[in-house]
Amino acid sequence: YQRRVHGHTQQLSRLRNQVEIMRYTRGAIKTLQLEETAGRKLFLAEEQKLRADCLEEAVDEMQQMEARSLAAKSREAAQRAAELQQQNNQRDAMWSDLEKKAQFLNNSGVSRAEHWDYEGAKADYLGALKLKPKWVLPLTNLRQLNLDQGDLATALIYQNEIVVAAPTCPDAYHDRGVLQNQLGNTTAAVDDFTQAIAVSDNQAGHSYLARGILFEETKDFHRAHEDYSACITLEGATSKVHLRRAKLRENNLRDLPGALEDYLTAIAFDPTPDPELTARVMDLMGQTESMRVY
Repeated sequence: YQRRVHGHTQQLSRLRNQVEIMRYTRGAIKTLQLEETAGRKLFLAEEQKLRADCLEEAVDEMQQMEARSLAAKSREAAQRAAELQQQNNQRDAMWSDLEKKAQFLNNSGVSRAEHWDYEGAKADYLGALKLKPKWVLPLTNLRQLNLDQGDLATALIYQNEIVVAAPTCPDAYHDRGVLQNQLGNTTAAVDDFTQAIAVSDNQAGHSYLARGILFEETKDFHRAHEDYSACITLEGATSKVHLRRAKLRENNLRDLPGALEDYLTAIAFDPTPDPELTARVMDLMGQTESMRVY
């Protein structure tokens, strides 16, 4: 019995020792785990701090680089602006000299044309255009020079250049329309008068009159009447336009009362009316009176 008790006692002692060893081992493992966790947290904190420091340094460096780049661009822009200003000043000075030379040549051409030196005048006008291209004044002088010499075709060439140089000028189209009509280009003339009316916002009364005359010549009487009426509306009553509309009304539209009204208006603007016109008005008055009685 004592031997059994002793054996059990030794067995219990071994078990206690094993339990203590296990407890110690678990405690050691837990301590190591805690230390590892704490170390990992410390490492992550240090890593985050290092990253933040690196990021801050990178941002600072980028800002400095951007500031240096902006400063360099600003210096380049200032330098470029100074160069452009210098170039503009040089160009203005040169252009001023060229413009003076061009003005001198144009004036010289006018003087030569007045003294019948047409070839010399032409050379001066062309010289002015070389110095100042698309200048309307010498182009107009060249057109007139050729008109005076009866060269309508060459005058039309210069008038075309005037239209290119001044595409919003109603007179450029009107004058070309006059040339086209003189050359027998009726359709082109009508187109130019129409364009003159368009770019003038329908205020070119003389272009309405010129187009109306062409419409009358081509027997488009109603459109001619519309243009004569538009001319009267824009430029007021004149003896010339009222006479044209009166004859159109009498001879082509058979509007005798309207013709009589226009004749009377034309006579009112003429201090010394034509006796034949006065007789014609009296005849029309008689005809219209007969029409009323009938």
